[in-house]
Amino acid sequence: MVYLGLGFFEQIRNDPSLATLAELGAIILMFEVGVESTVRKLLEVGWNAMTVAILGVLFPFLLGFAVTRLFFPHLSIWVDIFLGATLCATSVGISARVLKDLGKIQSSEGRTILGAAVVDDVLGLIVLAGVVAVIGSTASSVLEESGVGARILFIFFKAFAFLAVGIFLGMILSKPLYRWAAKLRSSGMLLTLSLTFCFAFAFLAQKFGLAPIIGAFAAGLILEPEHSRIFREQEKEPLERLILPLSTVFVPIFFFHIGMQVSIGALLTVDTLTLGLALSVAAIAGKLACSAGIILNRGSIDRWAIAFGMVPRGEVGLIFAGMGANLKIGGHRF
Repeated sequence: MVYLGLGFFEQIRNDPSLATLAELGAIILMFEVGVESTVRKLLEVGWNAMTVAILGVLFPFLLGFAVTRLFFPHLSIWVDIFLGATLCATSVGISARVLKDLGKIQSSEGRTILGAAVVDDVLGLIVLAGVVAVIGSTASSVLEESGVGARILFIFFKAFAFLAVGIFLGMILSKPLYRWAAKLRSSGMLLTLSLTFCFAFAFLAQKFGLAPIIGAFAAGLILEPEHSRIFREQEKEPLERLILPLSTVFVPIFFFHIGMQVSIGALLTVDTLTLGLALSVAAIAGKLACSAGIILNRGSIDRWAIAFGMVPRGEVGLIFAGMGANLKIGGHRF
């Protein structure tokens, strides 16, 4: 790859140190996304948000799979599955910011969108964990195996079990640890403990055959309002603000690394433009269709507001893309 006649960019793009820093940025980013949500919010989303979230994962996945298979039947079925999975997650950050700017974050529609988006991310990450694990472990021969369905279900169950058990144990163990750390009266101790949780969960997720970002997201979810209270008493600032310097440094490296993997020439081909346009339509249509999940209080909730509020994609989609760039099928990259 040559930019402006300079070939050393190729060496930078393939530098393992840059890849490590980029992965660190992705882990910190997903930890931030998890911190912005809580388990309590997940449990309080209500039936409307839950059904919207489920349909918001199901429809984009099916449409993405169908569109890729229709336009490019020669591609591996695993490419179709992965592209379908990348369309699942809604950007909680973008939706929350827009609703906040509009002053609608506490409205029925706003609460439904944010609740659904959080559940949407959890379900999307479980789908991602299953797809990546299957492709990474047996993609070259999985189509010839008789127990493919059982294996896929097992991986999805493993991802769900890791999140459920990890969050449950984390919530039980983290509060006593945070209270103990607060008693030390040492500046930065709580931030260090939080990052330890983040990287420990990321490490455990990888050991379970899942993506490290799954663990980082789970670590963020376990930090409840009780943790925030301890943070404010000890550090005088919430965790979100304390980790901002880290995310400011490492998250842009992740986006920079993702950008360097993109070939401008490949983007300008007819096939790529066609697939990109078709997937964009599928991504929007899939999220608009999730408004069918509004079951309760249908007359008092604006379906279209919720439908469009679920459309934004952002950081999670880019993380999906970054992981897909490193996946191989039969020894060859996607």
